[in-house]
Amino acid sequence: MIQIFSCYSDIPQKIKHSIKEANVFYTEEYESFIRTSGHKCIYAYDEDVILVIVVRKKLIFKYAVLPSDPFSNREYDQKSFLNEVVRVLRRYVHWISQTNATANFREYPDNSIRIPFGNYIIDLTKEETELFSGVTSKCRNMIRRAERDGVQVIRGGA
Repeated sequence: MIQIFSCYSDIPQKIKHSIKEANVFYTEEYESFIRTSGHKCIYAYDEDVILVIVVRKKLIFKYAVLPSDPFSNREYDQKSFLNEVVRVLRRYVHWISQTNATANFREYPDNSIRIPFGNYIIDLTKEETELFSGVTSKCRNMIRRAERDGVQVIRGGA
């Protein structure tokens, strides 16, 4: 049975502890950023699987955006989970928008349209020089510029 948490602070501590290894979309900081943009995060949870959902408003309509794939520390049936989330979301939003490129779904809900596009999964255990060699020169220059400008990458979680 899907539970909906209306904000990060409503998520029980046990669940927050389990999502420490999740990506940045599962942090209080991300929710705060979304709030400053005038939108809202809600969280769908069922048996150790959690999904962050951004609820946006356009005129009088509310729609959902899924910025990331569901997070879980165990194997689960993603299609069944997504079908249940869609069923529950009908109470909250008028439609679900196309997912971001940051969402790496293995499955998709029934009666949805799958748009084929991709993202990259990179093995970060490789040496820095090997990783850098796989990046275009323009991207390498942008990374070096960010380093000079003092950009810091901070891992999400509690």
